[in-house]
Amino acid sequence: MIVLMQHTLPMSTDTDPDRLDFEKKDEQHLLSLRQISLTFGGLQALTDISVGVSRGLWTALIGPNGAGKTSLLNVICGLYVPQRGEVLLGERRLDGLAVHQRAALGLARTFQAVQLVLEMNVLDNLLLGLHCRGRVGMLGHLVRSPGSRREEGLVREKGMEVLQRYSLDDVWNSPVGELSLWQRKLLELARSVVGDPRLLLLDEPMGGLTMSEREAMAELLHDLRSRGLSMIMVEHDMDMVMTHTDHVLVLHHGRLLAQGSPQEIQANPEVITAYLGE
Repeated sequence: MIVLMQHTLPMSTDTDPDRLDFEKKDEQHLLSLRQISLTFGGLQALTDISVGVSRGLWTALIGPNGAGKTSLLNVICGLYVPQRGEVLLGERRLDGLAVHQRAALGLARTFQAVQLVLEMNVLDNLLLGLHCRGRVGMLGHLVRSPGSRREEGLVREKGMEVLQRYSLDDVWNSPVGELSLWQRKLLELARSVVGDPRLLLLDEPMGGLTMSEREAMAELLHDLRSRGLSMIMVEHDMDMVMTHTDHVLVLHHGRLLAQGSPQEIQANPEVITAYLGE
């Protein structure tokens, strides 16, 4: 389940009963956000967002452009540093950790505009998702240390297995620039999960895809959830959100407007008025 705490928590000592209750609830969550506020100059992008996401759920994050959805993902993964608030993955506070450090702890991310290295082939792009969590790391592979050579064989073997799972094994040596949008989305998804993350952040994975491709993407995400992967997905395709996800968070001008199951969100008058256009 997802638990939202929309009251304002006092910034006081650890003996504050409200804060102790909040932290007790955090113990049940894979991801916990506490009073996240983010500003860009005079623009308030996120305001006092507190949310806990339990393990194994596919959570949708919806709202119109400018609602703060991508900004919230960027705070979670470390691209943005909020002026106020805390991010926890399990019991580990992520405050002050860089993007690659959060990735090493099990946080993965895809982007609205697919982020791949055009100068590299398909397999090498995929392997970037393993190097960030490998023992040797990228430097060891660049200098070709004995440890890196041993790990490289295992890494490439696993990489080919993953490419086969995503129907990309026949283009493993192709330049990324030759891939279709669908293939690029598949590759970015495969790269994000090849390192066995604990939490996957998805920014509009259905964007630009045909209906058949969207259904295929939904099947892949269902499979990932069945394997125990927790996901938070920003998506504008309301049919996909209401049909496939477990829980929905609704943002409105950087604040949480509503939360609940897809059925509850569909029946929420405020959401219907503000976002579903009915």
